[in-house]
Amino acid sequence: MQVEIHSDYEKAYQAGVTNKYKKASIRIEKYDGYSADGNAHGEANLDGAKFQLYADAECQTKATVYDASGNAKTAGEYTIKDKKCTTDYLRSGVKYYLKETVAPKGYVLSDEVKEIQVDASAEVNEFTVELKTEKYPNTPILGKVAIQKYYSDVDTGLLEPEANTTFQVYLKNKGSYDQCTDYERATIKTDRNGYAVTGNLYYGTYVVHQVDSGDVDAIHVNDFEVAVTENGKVYTYPLNNKLFKAYLKS
Repeated sequence: MQVEIHSDYEKAYQAGVTNKYKKASIRIEKYDGYSADGNAHGEANLDGAKFQLYADAECQTKATVYDASGNAKTAGEYTIKDKKCTTDYLRSGVKYYLKETVAPKGYVLSDEVKEIQVDASAEVNEFTVELKTEKYPNTPILGKVAIQKYYSDVDTGLLEPEANTTFQVYLKNKGSYDQCTDYERATIKTDRNGYAVTGNLYYGTYVVHQVDSGDVDAIHVNDFEVAVTENGKVYTYPLNNKLFKAYLKS
């Protein structure tokens, strides 16, 4: 008697099917978190910032990413150019953590860790370029320029505060006050104590120009430069000029 036995032997040795997870890159865009237009001002520049992708929120382990052929690799640094950059491909559904490692010129290094997760489940293809955009702000380096203005009388030898004296402060590389944005210039007038201070000015080198001598007829100070390079710093300059009559006597 012949008995036919059904077997799944051949199926057991079928080649395994590779599960190709969907992947997508993201676009990172930088913007200024202080200015109304989101652009850099002064001598600050949003380009040059560097980012790293990590696998953990503590940013201890660099993330695994993929090239266009699906090969896994360790994420390198991403550098901002023209205020943007594109990452390698990230696996759909996996959490990644993005952190700035190098601040752009004129900005404070951000300590924000941004959680990123791409969802490419609705995409037809295995790879999707720039599935979404992550916007990343930076805080600019801002400083102030302060003037403490005095005048001296050669007849009395007294040093007195010079009130109501006007100064213009403007970004040097713009060439003039009128060419600057409001983030790059200020007009200030000394109070009764001879003191005046600008609002926040962006990172850069500024020219201080005396416009008038206020309540007394004193010689103007020569233009001078101030480099704003430290965030939150007030750059204070005591200035003293003799009364104009002192020069007439000489």
